[in-house]
Amino acid sequence: PDRGVRQAAIAAVGTLGGRDRLPALLARTDPAKEADAAVRQQAWDVAMALLAKADPPAIREAIAVCDAREGADAQRLRLLQMLAEKLAAAKDAAYPQAERDLGRALVKANRPAEAETHLARAYEALAGAQAPDATDVWHEWVAALLGADDPRALIAIAGQPDDAAYAKAMAAFE
Repeated sequence: PDRGVRQAAIAAVGTLGGRDRLPALLARTDPAKEADAAVRQQAWDVAMALLAKADPPAIREAIAVCDAREGADAQRLRLLQMLAEKLAAAKDAAYPQAERDLGRALVKANRPAEAETHLARAYEALAGAQAPDATDVWHEWVAALLGADDPRALIAIAGQPDDAAYAKAMAAFE
């Protein structure tokens, strides 16, 4: 079908809604399946509008689509942010992991200053729950602070009560 037909179909899906149409919409955001940039952008905009009303499993499915696609990093970051916000609002137990995943993705995208906020939230939640992986997240948070040249890294390290975690963090300066 021509561009106008594809765009009309995307608009109709946006109007009618429906989680069952998300895979088809997300396929239209893939340059390998949709050559027209305007159609891809419209599909992405409609998918994001539908996902804004969707439950976390639907957002996770969309994240998996982005994970499997080359060049979908920006889309993946927006979806990870959306997931973290939804889980935080619902006070869902999966919230700290969502913040951690978002922080890790931002570090990978060379955005450590943004990542540290999400890793700090993940650490705070996990430490409060005395989760076994809280110290690992603390190290990721400190690494993001250091990557952002943020002097708060030193405060975080100095305040670490666990000797092994403190020693590991100090090793970054050697």
